[in-house]
Amino acid sequence: MINRKGFTLIELLAVIVILAIIALIATPVILNIINSARANAKQRSAELVYTGVQYAYVSAMYGGIEGTYVPNPSLEDIKQYLNVDNVDKENKVTFDKEDAPEMLKIETNDGAYCEVTINNGLQVSCYSSTEKENAKHYFTKYVQTDSEAADATPDDSEVTDATPVSFETDDWATIQKAVQSGNYPYQVGDTKTVELTDFGTFTLRIANTTTPSVCNEPGFSQTACGFVIEFADIIITYRMNPSTPENKYGTNVGGWNGSGLRICLNNTIYEALPQELKDVIIDTYVVSGHGSSDSSNFETTDKLYSLSTAEIWANGSSNTKIMYDTARDKTRQLDYYAKEGVTTDNYSAAIKRYNYGIVPTWWLRSAHSLYTNYFYGVESDGDYTNMTASKTTGVSPAFRIG
Repeated sequence: MINRKGFTLIELLAVIVILAIIALIATPVILNIINSARANAKQRSAELVYTGVQYAYVSAMYGGIEGTYVPNPSLEDIKQYLNVDNVDKENKVTFDKEDAPEMLKIETNDGAYCEVTINNGLQVSCYSSTEKENAKHYFTKYVQTDSEAADATPDDSEVTDATPVSFETDDWATIQKAVQSGNYPYQVGDTKTVELTDFGTFTLRIANTTTPSVCNEPGFSQTACGFVIEFADIIITYRMNPSTPENKYGTNVGGWNGSGLRICLNNTIYEALPQELKDVIIDTYVVSGHGSSDSSNFETTDKLYSLSTAEIWANGSSNTKIMYDTARDKTRQLDYYAKEGVTTDNYSAAIKRYNYGIVPTWWLRSAHSLYTNYFYGVESDGDYTNMTASKTTGVSPAFRIG
């Protein structure tokens, strides 16, 4: 006899609920991966434009009428070589002579945007869209003119310092000298990759370049003053402090100063950096808030440090979300987060990724003053959160060059 018994209504509803839960969990992860891939593709398009401009520049210099050599080609000379294979024919290339200086504008077919100008040599600045004020700045690079190249070539008896070109390509010694001189083409948001021994390759980002007068006040943290670089990625997941038999949640007693994460950053992570980078990192005076068992802020001197609440979301009389960070008025918002318009109501630019697009929470150095075991952190959507010290979550430090 054939068994014609099917699924019951309850069984079907259970399957539908399970599928809905799976979709609810998977959809944000998939969307994050897709958005990250699109953003990366757009930045690669900008890099291809820069490569194409380099090619056009050389072609204009050596490919003139009957091979006439042109030592300093104009943008008009360069433009005629852009609409070939070196820059996609679908890209929009316009020439604006009304700007000062005259400018080539190149918009890629996926929305990246680059400006090519004559500015003591050929300068290429690329962004994530034509709306520069709200766009991500990818890079500003310089194509060296032939005469500049000759001037920069030392003879056998003279060695000259490298001229800073871009944060992405300059070596660390060149970056340090440029920062010390105060004359460099680097901009907030520029990125550079670095390989950490046993950990992998990660993206660094310029987070700050300014030093306002408040930075010189006694007791003010140096963590958002001067030339600050932060990891744009999560390096590892780690605990602020381990759990104990007496306290499974860990503790914030001793604050950042007494934390296991601080030791990890300034020993394990610091030693994994390439030597040429360690050579240019300077000591930073760090002020951090305390929990309910301590009565005063903590002062440390670190090579690497976690960020604090006000360095991301900014302090202010209306910002009650970070009011329990007792050191929130001893630092300032980093230039990068100020540029991105980050607040506790607008915080997506504080999101950082780990291992192929996964978005975890990540640690700040700020203890929560109402509790004995909580530190502040950045939520997976960029908002603030409180986390017990024993939680294993993302680590993304910063450091200064000077």
